[in-house]
Amino acid sequence: MLNLDEQIKLGAQLINIPYELAKSQYRTIDNSTAICVYSREKGGAIIVGEDGEVMLCGSACSFDESVKQYKDGVRTPLESFNEDDD
Repeated sequence: MLNLDEQIKLGAQLINIPYELAKSQYRTIDNSTAICVYSREKGGAIIVGEDGEVMLCGSACSFDESVKQYKDGVRTPLESFNEDDD
């Protein structure tokens, strides 16, 4: 299981923002051990669970809708973030 700091680091890495910035741009998700790391500058967001599973949040969805999808089991495979595997 990931601790909070590890969740923030993973989220920052996956949405490509500096860790120091991510430490001030995340929020906890009520009734969950997951967090949402976001970028005000880039407009991206990702939900990171303490189990290391993630869900990239689409810009067309509200925060509440993204949380609902995450709680319903929607996940983004970590492999989809590896652009260099081609």
